[in-house]
Amino acid sequence: MHHEENSTFGETLYQPIAEAPRGATIDATFVAANPRNDLKQESSHFVIERLNGTDWVEVTNDADFNTKFIWQRIPQNSSRVRIVWTIPEDAVLGVPHRIRYFGAARTATGDIQPFTGESDTFIIVDDVAGSD
Repeated sequence: MHHEENSTFGETLYQPIAEAPRGATIDATFVAANPRNDLKQESSHFVIERLNGTDWVEVTNDADFNTKFIWQRIPQNSSRVRIVWTIPEDAVLGVPHRIRYFGAARTATGDIQPFTGESDTFIIVDDVAGSD
């Protein structure tokens, strides 16, 4: 297991692979806080975004059945979250995508402090292997 003792909330522990075809799964793991700190009833724990010109636009979020949000408590009173996305067949090819995680940490005084994590970008490519 990865030791998060000197990590900061939202830090990406495991980055997504650089390229993946439609139908594959892509994932990233972040230093997390307990998701019960903010249930995100009016928003999302994460989004998948793609670059559209100079703007990042939401492709999907945690309400999509093609996504998973896997939270895990680990030793040293720490936790991590793995966000998984099965890339749909209609995903846009050849443009950068990223995973953004929205968490909320509880401070020593009990206050809730929001934070964000962001993965490296990845590209969805044509699955040319086995096309013959």
